[in-house]
Amino acid sequence: MTTADQTLRVAAVPRERKRTLGQAIIEWATTTDHKKIGHLYLMTSFIFFMLAGFMAMIMRAQLARPGNRVV
Repeated sequence: MTTADQTLRVAAVPRERKRTLGQAIIEWATTTDHKKIGHLYLMTSFIFFMLAGFMAMIMRAQLARPGNRVV
């Protein structure tokens, strides 16, 4: 066997194109991949959890003293 026969052939791998932020958001919003959908559920639930916590803090500030006008 010659050295030329022993060389490994490397398959051409296409490069990924760089996406803009808008393209990435559209891809995530229209995906059918179950892993990405799971991430979307986790992110959405975390955002609503934080929003509810913030609203609870505002309500507690309102009720902390009589006559408060926070809300």
